[in-house]
Amino acid sequence: EICDDGDDAVRREDNIYVAEYNDAEQGPEQDQVLSRLSIYDSVGGLIDRTDENLEAPYRLAVDSNQRVFVSQAGDGNPQVLIFNSSLDYQGVMPGIDSPGSIVIDKFDFIHVVEYSDRVDFNEFLTISNFSDAIAIAEDIYNGIQENVFFIRVFSPTLNEENLVEDYLEFPIDIALNQCATMVVLNSNVQATTPFGI
Repeated sequence: EICDDGDDAVRREDNIYVAEYNDAEQGPEQDQVLSRLSIYDSVGGLIDRTDENLEAPYRLAVDSNQRVFVSQAGDGNPQVLIFNSSLDYQGVMPGIDSPGSIVIDKFDFIHVVEYSDRVDFNEFLTISNFSDAIAIAEDIYNGIQENVFFIRVFSPTLNEENLVEDYLEFPIDIALNQCATMVVLNSNVQATTPFGI
């Protein structure tokens, strides 16, 4: 059986949605802190841009009405922001403590990785040395042991419909294949101490 929903907002509208974050500490642009959301056409021309309410965005998804959902670190207040098709800020998704990856299926159901306020996904994404990794590994390990990492599924009207918990340890990323089957990049952290002590 071949499945292709043909309903990818990026392909249908030929637009490219980009969430950008620059902490002004790394890379070529060390002169400015930057958080913004942009829409480009298929050849790279800027259609619209905003920095309204954005604080370190790291994941985004777009529904069939071109509403844009952005997971962000939020300067200590992680959340999922909602923007309309013109990138006007519409509010925050309810019931999310610390979001990770976000995807929207062909029926506009919104799937959000939830870390239950145990892990700041931005800290995970920006691990740059061994001590950073050790510091977050304990939080991840404890969260796995307590089974507090899962995927929240919301209806297009933002009502929570389901929790996906089975077989999850530390879900890092999610995607939907052409048959609308959820694919999860799932990880595990074993209890370790430095130098095997």
